[in-house]
Amino acid sequence: RLDSSTHGWIDWSRKAFELERFICAFDEPYPGAKTVLNGKTVIVQSASLNTEDGLFHSYQSGLIYRKGNHWICIAAQGGALIVEKMTDENNGDMFESIQVGDRLFTPNDKLEGAKDRVFYNALGLKTIGN
Repeated sequence: RLDSSTHGWIDWSRKAFELERFICAFDEPYPGAKTVLNGKTVIVQSASLNTEDGLFHSYQSGLIYRKGNHWICIAAQGGALIVEKMTDENNGDMFESIQVGDRLFTPNDKLEGAKDRVFYNALGLKTIGN
């Protein structure tokens, strides 16, 4: 079983097409995939793969390299992502505060915690285990 709050953390070391599928898997009707931007947890939704801007080096993964009014382009291995919805944990729009050159990043403890198994009891309450 998957739980968005536990398993929805984005691993930016993945290839662009994997990132796009991951983000889409946690998109509506689920709460969205999570990562960190400027020390703040953000929710990423509505991502699509873009290979027209060329290939990016793995060091560039998570780097925001272009921005419009309601979209951003994020570098990833083997392509890029166009993201049309990014909010904070209170559902506030993040696009106004994003700048080209910002980097999305997920701490290792969140990525490792995403490998934990989630169990549910008879009341539907979750517990975490390996």
